[in-house]
Amino acid sequence: MQHLEERNLLAHDASFVLGGGEPTVNPLWGEWLNIAAWYNSNFATNALIFDKKMAQLASKPGCGINVSVDAGTEQTYHKVKGVDAFRKVWDNISKYVKYGSNISVKYIFLPENCGDEDINGFIREVVNSGVKTILFSRNLSAQEEDGQLLEAATKILNLAKFHNISVSIKGAGYFNEAERKKIHDLARNSETIEERVDEHWSNIFSGKENNVNWWNSKITIRHINQMVSDTDSHIPSEGLNQLLLKRLGEKRLKLGVSVGCGSAHKEIRLMQLGIVDKFLLFDLSHEAIRQGTKRIGEAGLLNRVEFHKADAFSFDFSGKKIDFVHWNNSLHHMLDVDATVKWSRDILVPGGMFYMDDYVGASRFQHPQNIRPVQ
Repeated sequence: MQHLEERNLLAHDASFVLGGGEPTVNPLWGEWLNIAAWYNSNFATNALIFDKKMAQLASKPGCGINVSVDAGTEQTYHKVKGVDAFRKVWDNISKYVKYGSNISVKYIFLPENCGDEDINGFIREVVNSGVKTILFSRNLSAQEEDGQLLEAATKILNLAKFHNISVSIKGAGYFNEAERKKIHDLARNSETIEERVDEHWSNIFSGKENNVNWWNSKITIRHINQMVSDTDSHIPSEGLNQLLLKRLGEKRLKLGVSVGCGSAHKEIRLMQLGIVDKFLLFDLSHEAIRQGTKRIGEAGLLNRVEFHKADAFSFDFSGKKIDFVHWNNSLHHMLDVDATVKWSRDILVPGGMFYMDDYVGASRFQHPQNIRPVQ
């Protein structure tokens, strides 16, 4: 690089790709960065080390960082990479994101990492870190089209779409044109997560599926309310609502967000009690929203509610002062609970309230379906 620069052989808009492995350990790394600072530079690193100067350079337009992680679990990472550094790598990726670096993560599909546990784990880490771009690469040692590989790529493509993460499967060394077409065809022909969620819960709300559970028992609900705040009521969550009223005192919450709101009867109760003034409601079930809109209209609250059949995590809340995030028996359905709680905190104004009424126990399915509540 210095040789080319000294001989004026570099165009002013030249681009560099530097690195491979962990380039920051190279004794000449500092000198490389000094020269790279004058050009569009992209850095390939395994992110075992966080480099502040590289983070600064990668935040410039035309510059960036790429990390090939190739695993969604600690066990697979060790198997593929030969080191126990999965958590450290993702922690450093998160630091680059927070520093404002333009960063993408790469997933090279191998026989070891095409299972659901790795795919779901990888997407979970991408979401948690805040990375917005994924690169795909095929197993270059494979000579023939690999059905397992293409199926895994399709799953990541659909999951990334659900979380509003961009995916690139173009470029040399990635999938060939025929493989790219097949992946996109598979993705188009397969049901998206939103479609599966809509079908499942719309069937339940329309009565097509039997969904008898503990919350159908007035005795059970009254017992829970009494334990929470000594409230003698069979209204779901009334014990927590009364406890909230006592803690708020004269204060009232102005704008709430509820994800997985269903037919909104719990959110209606919060507005009727004067706890929350207005709500932004999110659900993926068209039938739940239909019933909820009718219910809200009958309660005379249509001017205080916005219903959205949408992914709340991709919604633009800018300009909205959210002081209440409401989770009522929906948090355990999220793909990643930790990331969801973090998202809830991030959209709240300082001093806002996080409300969760959810089952906590050995199994998120509460109990076997052959056990029915006492009527």
